[in-house]
Amino acid sequence: MYQDDNAIFNDASFPTNHNGFVAGTDAGGAMVLITVNGGESWVKKYIDNWRYTDRIVMTDSLKGYMIHGGVPVKLLKTADAFDTCTIHNLDSYFTVEALSLINDSTGYYLNNETRLRKFEHSGTSFTHVIDTLSVARTCNS
Repeated sequence: MYQDDNAIFNDASFPTNHNGFVAGTDAGGAMVLITVNGGESWVKKYIDNWRYTDRIVMTDSLKGYMIHGGVPVKLLKTADAFDTCTIHNLDSYFTVEALSLINDSTGYYLNNETRLRKFEHSGTSFTHVIDTLSVARTCNS
């Protein structure tokens, strides 16, 4: 297994039993750890010009998204396990609390200020779905 006392790990995505991705930050900046053998060994890849990460979701062993809040929120898409990436600016300053995909090009992200956003076309466009989720509701069983 992987251990690094100087790294902060923020999220993980395991699309198969063998393939896993962990988003994090260390002294070198934002990075993703990748395993292809169920965690027996790991490869670290840095994300150029990123200082940190918030969330990661992978659809398979090659394709997925990473996102981080900041000025602005940035959405990164990869189709080759982070060898190359496409990055789009989405929103103003917020920490991203959750990231969920509908398909390979559409998904939602939730900001810490209870703002729900939808992105489409792999991040080339986004819409404000809800600007506050602060109204509490009770789920009945």
